[in-house]
Formats: sequence, C-alpha cells, structure tokens
Amino acid sequence: MKLIALGLLLLFSSVSGVSYADAQQASAAYMRHYFVSFLKKPFDEQDSRRKLLVIGDSHAQDFLNALHEVNALDKVQISTRYVPTRCQLSLSDTQAEHYLPADRKLCESSDHLSLMQDAIAQADIVVLASSWQLWSAQQLPQTLKQLALKPTQQLIVVGRKSFGTVKPADYADHNAEELRQLRNPVDNNQVEINETLQRLLPAQQFIDMQATICDASNTCPLFTPDLQLISFDGGHLTQAGAKFVGEQLLKNPLVQALRVE
Repeated sequence: MKLIALGLLLLFSSVSGVSYADAQQASAAYMRHYFVSFLKKPFDEQDSRRKLLVIGDSHAQDFLNALHEVNALDKVQISTRYVPTRCQLSLSDTQAEHYLPADRKLCESSDHLSLMQDAIAQADIVVLASSWQLWSAQQLPQTLKQLALKPTQQLIVVGRKSFGTVKPADYADHNAEELRQLRNPVDNNQVEINETLQRLLPAQQFIDMQATICDASNTCPLFTPDLQLISFDGGHLTQAGAKFVGEQLLKNPLVQALRVE
C-alpha cells in the first residue's frame, strides 16, 4: 500500500496542514528546545546524581534528545554549553587560523571551551559532540590535553553524522517496504572524520554516531521502521528519529553507564 502524500512523514500540507518547510522549522525548534533548557544551568551540589555536561553544536542537541527520548538521563543532572559549528570544539593554538573570515566575529563572541573550565571541573561526565571538521578532529588530542580532565571524570566524544540529501517529494510514490529499504550514501568526508576520531580516541571515550545509526555501513536509512523520517534535513533528527537513534544508543556501554546510580 502506498502512503498517500506521506502524511506520517510530515511531508505535504494536503495531509498535515503545514508545508514541509513549516515541518522542518518545527523539527528544528524541537531539536534545540531540550538542550537550551539546560544551557549554562548550574549543577546542584545538594543533588546526589552525577553531573553531566554536554558541550557542542546542533549535533550535541541531537545526542541529548536521543537520550532523552529513551529516558536515559534520569540518573544524571544536566548542564549544556553551546558552541557554533562554525567555531568548532578546540583548544589548539592554531584554532583561529581555521575560521572563515566571515565567522571570526561570531567565534570571538560565542561560548568557547576556554570559558567553561569551572563547569568542566565540576562535571562527572563531559560530552563533546559536534559536526566535527577534519582539523578539529585532528587537533582533539591537544584539546583534551588542555582540558586536563581528572582521572575520576569520564569523557565521551560523539562523532558526526549525516543522512545524505533528504528529498521528501521523491518518496511519495514508494510503498511502505520500499521506504524501509531506502538508504542514502555517506560522503567520504564524513567517513574520514569519524575514522580520525576513532583512531585518536580510546574505545571507551568514543561514540560513533554514524555507525550506530547505519550499522557501520556506507549508507544510512532514511526512515524508522514505522515509516517516520529520521532526519528532517539530512543532518539533524526529527523527534521520531531521535527516539530511533536513542534506541540504538541504548546498546552502547557508555550510554548504559549513564543509567546506573
């Protein structure tokens, strides 16, 4: 049976009452909301739960949403810090050399790892999640050295992810099984950056989001098993996509450890 106008997928105004552009905006607002609700929130010393600090860009927002959708965060306090993708997570001496001229003013005024030392020192678990660029991935060892985490602190670095180009109008004539089988190729840059992170980090510090979602394949699914779009723009998760990814993340020992008292 073909899905008439793919209303389940938030695609067409004839079914959902909103345009796909409006649905994208709604998904983008969902993506930001939970992360922003904890932005720069002080940790409560009277709260016995472990302190989780999530640092990064929209990929950090997706990661937090995925954990939230599967109730993986009940055992931790949460605080977040936002660093724009264009500025990257880095403490290297040459970081500024990689900024585009148009981004220098933004990056000079945005939050930065160097401004988070107090929050980082208080955290039990520090998550760095970003749409990493190759240069920031390559400089991660220097960045981590500058962070100077204590042996009692846990570090989790979350790799970048991509679902390729999402073209909702192209899927209207597909039946349910065809939609479940649809996969997009992963670009070579994506693979290179995640492989760089994997090579530079111990396994107990790295979550490969691409492999988590795509089963270590060079292609990624576009739809959840119940035929919801995983990503609304090819890079970021819908709410249904966040739950789908969260269910996969629950298999990861690093995520399982978050649920322990």
